[in-house]
Amino acid sequence: MRPRSYLEPLVAAALLVCLPWVLGSNTLATEAVTLALPVLGGTLIFGYSGLLSFGQALFFGAGSYIAALLMKEGGYTVVPAVASATVTALAIGVAVGAVSIRRSGIYFVMLTLAFSNLGFFLAYSASDVTGGENGLLDVPRRTGFLQILGVNLRDSTVYYVLCAALTFAGYLAMRSIQRSAFGSVLRAVRQNERRAITLGYNARIYKITSFAIAAALAGLGGALNVGLMHFVSLSNISVGMSERIVIVTLLGGGQSFVAALFSASIFTGLSDLLASLWPRWMLVLGLIIIVIAFGLERRAGPAPRDILRRLVSYMRVGKPPQSSARV
Repeated sequence: MRPRSYLEPLVAAALLVCLPWVLGSNTLATEAVTLALPVLGGTLIFGYSGLLSFGQALFFGAGSYIAALLMKEGGYTVVPAVASATVTALAIGVAVGAVSIRRSGIYFVMLTLAFSNLGFFLAYSASDVTGGENGLLDVPRRTGFLQILGVNLRDSTVYYVLCAALTFAGYLAMRSIQRSAFGSVLRAVRQNERRAITLGYNARIYKITSFAIAAALAGLGGALNVGLMHFVSLSNISVGMSERIVIVTLLGGGQSFVAALFSASIFTGLSDLLASLWPRWMLVLGLIIIVIAFGLERRAGPAPRDILRRLVSYMRVGKPPQSSARV
């Protein structure tokens, strides 16, 4: 095995170990790794499937609400609640992906955005279950049988270790997909879907599968976020959350999973730093993101530029140009 094969996992592990000291807080570090999970999924579907989704907040929010309800109303401990929320997000991802994958480009983006908005208004309307605009408050973080083993998840350090371990497992899973035959087919579908279909691959199934995996990671991140915050708000399932996941994915280059971990950590730390310096910190953060985005434009791949080019061309002549993708 090449040395580089060991290097990236070691760098990812070192980042997760050092993150609480770098950010100066277990809470902030936990927030970073719960964001990193949906960003890992976003990197999979964008960098390897060519799908730019604005619907990841639906799965992040679904995982949050399911875990919160199970822990608060059902008396579940953290581990089974998080597992149930992840499986639920996976199932929702299969359903949403099966519908959205029928369209491509800007139309796929619009469908995922529509599903995200649908989830937001469902959460807002079902106030008897979700708490509406007030959210679900005072969600307990029960340890359960792990207490017998001396593991107290109520401790912030222990909970960070759990979240970091699951994030590292998610990273290793994405890296395995990247290096597998499944990942090779995803790249082939992104480069030239017609050619992949001609070779006998069911491109639709591969896309739905990658979309569902990304949904599960987002649901896992949302469920772990509940244990951190002890509450769920509508912001977890809002379009703003989808935008945040997309932005952090693109800042990581949209190709490297270890870069996704770094981008989520930097984004979280930078957001906290700017918020402590100036009330209108989002303005500064936006300017920084614009500068970084221009620097990363070439690394992020052709998908965003291709979507914009197609949209502009459609507005001008009423017909999108033919794809120029190459194998």
